[in-house]
Amino acid sequence: LNEVLVHEDIRDIYNREFGQAVKEYNQKQKRKDRKIKDYYSKVKNSKNQRTQIEFMVQVGNMDDYKDVTDRFTSRQWQDSKQILENYFENFKKRNPNLIPYNA
Repeated sequence: LNEVLVHEDIRDIYNREFGQAVKEYNQKQKRKDRKIKDYYSKVKNSKNQRTQIEFMVQVGNMDDYKDVTDRFTSRQWQDSKQILENYFENFKKRNPNLIPYNA
């Protein structure tokens, strides 16, 4: 019963955000072994970088929704959904340099 607010492939995000910088970097390299083929893989295999940071935000718990049979007509479900959507929008405003790709 999860609600999906955004769902993008992390590799697509990396390409969109870093693709031009990687291209410019690669153009300056004279040695082929210094060129970056896949920036996501480079970060993933790095010992001091992370590809992503994950955290969870939840309204209520499983027991709060065990009797919900139709999330579209449940006032509790719709209120909780609105709380999460508002949180997500405010999170993006407060953290413009962080890119949510799955929520």
